[in-house]
Amino acid sequence: KKKNKTFVSFYCVVLGIGNAIAYTSPIVIGWEWFPNRKGLVSGCVLAGFGCGGFLFNLVGTAIVNPNRLSPTEEDNSGDGAHGSTMTLFPEEVYDRFPFMLQTLALIYLCLQLIGAICVRSPSNKVAEIEHCMIDVDGDEETCSQQKIHSPPLNSSNITEEDKEDAVAIWGALKTRTFWNLWICMVLSASAGLNVVTVYKMYGNTFDTLQDDSYLALVGGIGSIANGLGRTFWGMLQDKLGSKRPFMLLTTVQGVMMLSYPFMVHSRISFGLATFIFFLCLGGNFAMAPGICAKLFGAEAGPKVFSVLFSAFAVAAIFGTALNRRFLASYGFEFVFNFMAIVSLISAISISFLGKI
Repeated sequence: KKKNKTFVSFYCVVLGIGNAIAYTSPIVIGWEWFPNRKGLVSGCVLAGFGCGGFLFNLVGTAIVNPNRLSPTEEDNSGDGAHGSTMTLFPEEVYDRFPFMLQTLALIYLCLQLIGAICVRSPSNKVAEIEHCMIDVDGDEETCSQQKIHSPPLNSSNITEEDKEDAVAIWGALKTRTFWNLWICMVLSASAGLNVVTVYKMYGNTFDTLQDDSYLALVGGIGSIANGLGRTFWGMLQDKLGSKRPFMLLTTVQGVMMLSYPFMVHSRISFGLATFIFFLCLGGNFAMAPGICAKLFGAEAGPKVFSVLFSAFAVAAIFGTALNRRFLASYGFEFVFNFMAIVSLISAISISFLGKI
């Protein structure tokens, strides 16, 4: 039991610290190379982050359970559980768990060393600017991309206005703006994560959807949508700013929550609705770094985002726990209606952040 506590402590804390470093560093470097495309950079980096998890889940499963052994139900009444059962894999699967962790750790180390060598800050910032020329009649528009060099963000050439925008992290945490943004992220992410955790359980309550292979396919396609959503919403953020895309995301999320109970009569409609939920969930993660950079400056933005990321942790832990309590007491429809309201409140709250 003591060993389990030590393992859980290291696994949660150390892994969390490593993830935080891996999350923000590539984004910051990407912003330095493409300062005018922060949304696209954030979306691509976070899409890679999500796809990496999806890929290595498959790798880890292949290592720990190469024979594809299925779990079985075992009687748990001997532990005072009054005849309850628990689902367990054969012992050999658990015996391979330490080997799986060690193998994955070695793979991660090699990949991270390669990545660390490849990732570097430019000596001169390279920004891509699109120059468009319209002919005299105004009928034709031709565009070309030109690379220009500008000094790094932390050089002495930053204007006084930029310096004022890049507020210190502790100053940012004391502002109402930061906490308004934090609450928006908690509300929006709680609604998105809700479907990710219950869609399979919900689908299994209907005869038309009660097929484990189908629901697994829905989850797999949803994972792809999650990755695509991070890039899609990031690109939209670059073109339209942050406020309108985020309000669109949370509104679509809220409307789909209200509509979800009506989508269960068809596998196509249920799969499409779940796809949209995953697509929106990816947008929550992708747009947050760009919003921080806009509100708090390119220097302080990534540092503020590292604290803002706690909003997703709160949504994952407390939002999911609240959902389960509501689910046990009131059922699925109440949960979806409640999360729709939460998402729409987030859409309204973001409007008070000013121009982002």
